[in-house]
Amino acid sequence: MTRPRFAPTLSALVAALVAGGCAAPPDRWKRPGDHRGALDHFGRRRVFFIHVPDGWTAARRWPLVIALHGGGGAGSNMGTFTGFDAVADREGFVAVYPSGIDAHWNDGRAEKDHTAIAENVDDVGFIRSLVGVVSSALSIDPDRVYVVGISNGAMMTYRLGCEATDLFAAAAGAIQSMPVTMHAEGRPSRPLPMMIIAGEDDPLVPFEGGTSHFADRPLAEVVSFADTVAFWRAVNGCVGEPEVTRLPDVAPDDGTRVRVERHGGGDAPVELWVIEGGGHAWPGGGSVFETLVSHWSGTESEDVDAPEVVWEFFSRHARR
Repeated sequence: MTRPRFAPTLSALVAALVAGGCAAPPDRWKRPGDHRGALDHFGRRRVFFIHVPDGWTAARRWPLVIALHGGGGAGSNMGTFTGFDAVADREGFVAVYPSGIDAHWNDGRAEKDHTAIAENVDDVGFIRSLVGVVSSALSIDPDRVYVVGISNGAMMTYRLGCEATDLFAAAAGAIQSMPVTMHAEGRPSRPLPMMIIAGEDDPLVPFEGGTSHFADRPLAEVVSFADTVAFWRAVNGCVGEPEVTRLPDVAPDDGTRVRVERHGGGDAPVELWVIEGGGHAWPGGGSVFETLVSHWSGTESEDVDAPEVVWEFFSRHARR
């Protein structure tokens, strides 16, 4: 059976109708630089931030990267925090940084400890609408739409991979494994290339699974990173043993090493980037909780630059 192709203009129209009326995208979005946007989705004003790369023109179609902040974060500082703005300018893609409700995403966990989860906010529908609106405004290539998330945003990325698989060419989740509920119930509609970044000594998200927590406050029951990889291996039809590579220790003083496990042989790959000795930190970009001391969030690795390797992974995949 042929799957329906994603049509940006139609999706934007549907988004406007379902969301309760989204104003036409402003012309200023079509200028390189940083822009703030908003749309109404089921009675909520949803805010997002767009980075249009240098040299943007409507004469070509551009890749789109949706980057989702961690719990307590916001889209407003994600461009500089993650480093995606600079990569977008050099490599030529549009980056969009949406904000969750009360700084969190309805990420599919069972625990209802935040407004977005307790009120069952339709974040999947919001991201779908957002992709439609941005695509219609900025000449986005529908076969090169990607999503990456950090921590709570990574859980949301896995949920999007399960419930909005048709939108994306590839996805990446950083420093967060899947919640138990989604691991048991998630049903992606097709294979999806998946990259996972894990801190092996993460003090907030246990590498072997269990209860994730913040300052001794339980947050979610999660499976191990091995089980998260196994989930996406099954979805993607990967077979055999992974190809394992240890990257050079370019920053020997940071106390970390990077091990890459590449799973293939199926319809789409799965890559696990293990930061040995690494904590709950975006590699090369700092702790997700920038105000916390390192003994709460763990060690940041300088051996790899996360936005560079995530984009390199994305750039190898287009939706077909």
